[in-house]
Amino acid sequence: MPQQSYLLVQRENVTEIGPFAQVVWSPIAKVNIFTSGRFDRVRFDVTDFFITDGNNGGQRNLDSYNGLFGVSADLRDEFTPYANIGTAFETPTTTELVNQPDGSGGFNTQLQPQKTRGMEVGGRAFFQNAGKTRNQGVE
Repeated sequence: MPQQSYLLVQRENVTEIGPFAQVVWSPIAKVNIFTSGRFDRVRFDVTDFFITDGNNGGQRNLDSYNGLFGVSADLRDEFTPYANIGTAFETPTTTELVNQPDGSGGFNTQLQPQKTRGMEVGGRAFFQNAGKTRNQGVE
């Protein structure tokens, strides 16, 4: 069986725009109702310079509208309970998008963005930096 080798020579560019709006309303003292909306457009461009296997360059846009609604109460300086519900959007990385099962260039069109709907309930607290951290790992 002959050994197969893959060669990619391509430039990958990613451009993102994410305008958003946020509104906070206090119907009574110490109670805040907040909402926000965001539109994300992430554009991936691949320019293929190794075209002996065909031109695998191109573009792909991933778009999403997301929002958040929540409420909080300033009960004390140290304790602010809150609850919110919202959506989020996360694209695949460029490494994931250009990694084809057969080793060819271009986009893996089977991959889609991750979309999340979440709820959160808690009490806001204030934190201080630890100063430094150390992480070790192997991948």
